Amino acid sequence: MIAFSQKFEKPTCPESPQVQPRTFNPAIRVALRLGKFMVPKSILREAAHQNRLRNAQAPIHRLPPELLAEIMVYTIDWMYWGTWQLRILSMVSTYWRDIILSSPRCWSVLDGLHEPEEWKAVLAHNPAGTIDLRGSTENGHSHTLGDKTANSIIDFALSIIEAAPCMVLTVDPNSSYIRISSEPMPGIPATWVLWSKDIPGFDAQLMNVDVQALSMRIAAAANPSSQFIVMPLVPSEEHVFEDLLSNLGLVSREFEPPSGPAPPQTQPPRSFDTAAGVALRLRGLMVSKSRLRQTAHKNRLRNAQAPIHRLPPELLVEIIVYAIDWMYWSVRQLQTFAMVSTHWRDIILSSPRCWSVLSGLQKPQRWKAVLAHNPAGVIDVRCAGERIEEFIPLAVAAAPRTGTLTLWVDDQNELVEKIFGVPLPILRDLLVYNAATDQKVIPSLGEGVFLRHVELYRTGMRWDEPRLANLSTLCLVALLDGAPTATQLYTLLSCSPNLERLQIANWSNSADASYQLSIEDSASNQEQLSHPTFPPIQLNQLSALIATWLPPEVLAFLFAIIRASSCQTLVVIHDGDDKTANSILDFALPIIEAAPSIALKLDPNSSYMRISSEPMPGIPATWVLWSKDIPGLDAQLMKVDVKTLSIRIAGAVNSSSQFTAMPLVISEQHSVEDLLSDLEAVRCAKQSASY
Repeated sequence: MIAFSQKFEKPTCPESPQVQPRTFNPAIRVALRLGKFMVPKSILREAAHQNRLRNAQAPIHRLPPELLAEIMVYTIDWMYWGTWQLRILSMVSTYWRDIILSSPRCWSVLDGLHEPEEWKAVLAHNPAGTIDLRGSTENGHSHTLGDKTANSIIDFALSIIEAAPCMVLTVDPNSSYIRISSEPMPGIPATWVLWSKDIPGFDAQLMNVDVQALSMRIAAAANPSSQFIVMPLVPSEEHVFEDLLSNLGLVSREFEPPSGPAPPQTQPPRSFDTAAGVALRLRGLMVSKSRLRQTAHKNRLRNAQAPIHRLPPELLVEIIVYAIDWMYWSVRQLQTFAMVSTHWRDIILSSPRCWSVLSGLQKPQRWKAVLAHNPAGVIDVRCAGERIEEFIPLAVAAAPRTGTLTLWVDDQNELVEKIFGVPLPILRDLLVYNAATDQKVIPSLGEGVFLRHVELYRTGMRWDEPRLANLSTLCLVALLDGAPTATQLYTLLSCSPNLERLQIANWSNSADASYQLSIEDSASNQEQLSHPTFPPIQLNQLSALIATWLPPEVLAFLFAIIRASSCQTLVVIHDGDDKTANSILDFALPIIEAAPSIALKLDPNSSYMRISSEPMPGIPATWVLWSKDIPGLDAQLMKVDVKTLSIRIAGAVNSSSQFTAMPLVISEQHSVEDLLSDLEAVRCAKQSASY
């Protein structure tokens, strides 16, 4: 066997690693990968024999070998011929490999740039046929012209100059240089003439010639309807050939597109250079529909043996539902899954859970598809988009089976009035973003299941709503009017012991008077050692608390009643007294002790400090259903005793953690030198005590 053909065989070198034989039988492939079954060679031979019989039924294999060889010769890129191209074609099947090895026309290039082994392979497979012998050569010369030769060149190019739609002269009278070029410029590919496709045009560089005489002749030869441009070789020397321009009678020297209608753009006919494309063009190879159905049926039987198809359809639906990105749900995602196989497509089309999002941002055709595939199941209704008025009737009709409701409210629609005018008995998730001028208020929801996730932006509701219990998430943002009172907020939190995320932010500065009264009652009761009016609430599942830009009374009330030892994310902005600041530190102590790094930014002059962990906590600006908070601490405290709080934090940070203190303004570091020294002393004492 010659050197090239050995490349198609199993390596015979004793040092080469042993590879497993390739097989197209799915069951055998799975067994080989798992390594749990020893497959006898007889079974492998039988599987390979079945694969050959199945491949022999392909339409391309019905062609005569001579015709198939012609197709292969047509597909080879002869400019860059190499045995690697033949190797790719031979990988299709053993039948194709035999045809390539026995066809001398596939081995008709003997190139000195190739390896000697490839020379031997070409001579062995094509011992007597025509050979394309290739070597390499380099040549070149330069020549300087005179006026006589230059005029001969112009005589030769007159027909090209007259036909060109645009001529450009680049001249330099000082050096007797002129360049005449057409637009577009001619293109001469740097390749052999067999594969060269030149771009028509004219490009002549003439040196040591009479620039003015030649320019006048070219201007007279150019077509009157064509564009004619003259420019200096060096733009700064334009004054040198002003007389030449006046003689040529040019009015404008700016490049402008040629006037008149543009020539029609013709596209070259599409050609198929692959073997499959050539085969489809040949007549007599029309496969009957019955044969196609039979082949598709065999493919389904083979695919049915895959391990994932042995799963029950209900379990496969759960896997697909888990893989869907529900925040950006679209039919395109389902189409991607359906393209895996007919079995997957049938499961997706018959599963209402895959069609559970009715969004106004989608097209009306998508609405019809969702309602057709999910006629009675739970629906996630998202009211938004330009077609909101057309979408509202569908949303109202689907209200009895709406599980998640997302509203984008503005001054142009009346979503709150229309949507909540019908019962929502199974509503679990309520998300409302209000961009209208006035704050909206959600009316009573009526009877139904408890809500799970509630996120309201500039939207109030009846805070004594019976369904506001057993919440997992509560987000109340930008409430200007109608915020819950201290008693209502306490009831909301106490009725949701499994609350996981609480966000209260950007409330009106004028808090309800009940918060101040509750703080005063709590202080008086504590002095009298009696039972407090609002006992602390244990929220053992709370993992994130965001309290920013709230009235001081509301913030003090929150940290007075909430106890959450497992909280991992805390973002707070406090503008108040030291008592509330110490309550915030009491709440944040577990986070401070667990953080690998704590940084303090101090400004004693303005009584400001910022406590942050590294990495900083992250609160994604998205709906709470898909929010994934990054654990950490970020607390901004204003109007507090910076020194006392800083020393307390330095003593709470873990001795193995990194602790950094710096001034808020670098130029004022001298004002905190004493405080930094005290903090360093506290850290040293804590580290020495830990040893």
